[in-house]
Amino acid sequence: MYDSDLSDEQWQLIAHHFEPKDNRGAVPIHSKRTIVNAILYINKTGAQWRMLPKEFPPWQTVYDHYSNWNRRRVWAAALDALNALHRKKNGKTPTPSYAIIDSQSVKTVSASKARGIDGSKKIKGRKRHLVVDTLGHLIQVIIHAANVDDTAGGCAVLRAARDKCPPCEGLLRQCGLSWCGRCSTQRMSCR
Repeated sequence: MYDSDLSDEQWQLIAHHFEPKDNRGAVPIHSKRTIVNAILYINKTGAQWRMLPKEFPPWQTVYDHYSNWNRRRVWAAALDALNALHRKKNGKTPTPSYAIIDSQSVKTVSASKARGIDGSKKIKGRKRHLVVDTLGHLIQVIIHAANVDDTAGGCAVLRAARDKCPPCEGLLRQCGLSWCGRCSTQRMSCR
């Protein structure tokens, strides 16, 4: 057992996202929980897929499931469900009413696809724009070249977050963002 493995209680909370809806087809050789634990191991350790320990299914099997679940947005659905559950436990509504947006530029190697220069920070690499709720749960993230200005990146991430956060009453913005003006809880509209 590894530190990254899910407990029985944790698995019960998300198992329905990973188990098939019907039982047609061949009986699986490896349990979905073992595959999820293998993916969490890779995520926690940063190991290469081919370096997956022998206690887990073959790396190709694990990677195929990871890719398939990513494409079908299974991970996003599981994360959204866990966020809603955590919000309820903390006395909040399941969907956030306020959101916080920020950006961060990081250096990347020259082989990166989306890469640019953030002139204000003198960083050659990528930039991410994030929207989180007041508990810090991720609502949306967009990663692009660092030369994307904060107005365009901020609007793009807000547009993408609308489905997850439709009733947001306010938006707290980091004052370091060039489009911010002044820090407030005013609604920002991006068309």
